Amino acid sequence: MRKPWLVFCYTAAVVLLVSACGNAANSSENTEESAKEAGSKFVEKLYNVDDPDFYEKNFVSTDDDRNRAKAINELKEEFSPYLTETELKSLTDTGFLFRPLEAANNQENTITVEDLTFKKTDMDKVSKKVDFEHSFHLIFEDEEDEEVEDVKMKGQMTVVNTEDGWKIDRYYDDDLPIEMFNP
Repeated sequence: MRKPWLVFCYTAAVVLLVSACGNAANSSENTEESAKEAGSKFVEKLYNVDDPDFYEKNFVSTDDDRNRAKAINELKEEFSPYLTETELKSLTDTGFLFRPLEAANNQENTITVEDLTFKKTDMDKVSKKVDFEHSFHLIFEDEEDEEVEDVKMKGQMTVVNTEDGWKIDRYYDDDLPIEMFNP
């Protein structure tokens, strides 16, 4: 009677251990995928530009500082779901969030993100953050939807799990080539 009981206990322990390990691995995969999804949404929001005149209409041609401030606040509001408050302030203060809009305006082209890939470089389960290197192509198209330029971009980001979900806490990329800002 004792032997079957021991076999049952050992079997149950092994099943629980394997199940727990599987859940931990699955949790890591879910963490990484959720962080990637947040990063992907941000890159697409930042660089996909459908209206090349948006920058001109909202930031250049307006003489009213209140209208310019309103446009900046609206842009910050659009990006707040993707960025921590600290990173939102940093990318706004440096003008980084406006660079794709300015480039699209100066080139009179739309911009589309293609081939976005991520490579995890670090993950801290305790602090719930994931570091990535990422790369993508920006496709500039003229008003006839003809490809004018393909710019390869790469960078890094840190994505953290906040009470509001996954957000980017650090973002860096190569920035657009300087010739994109010369009309």
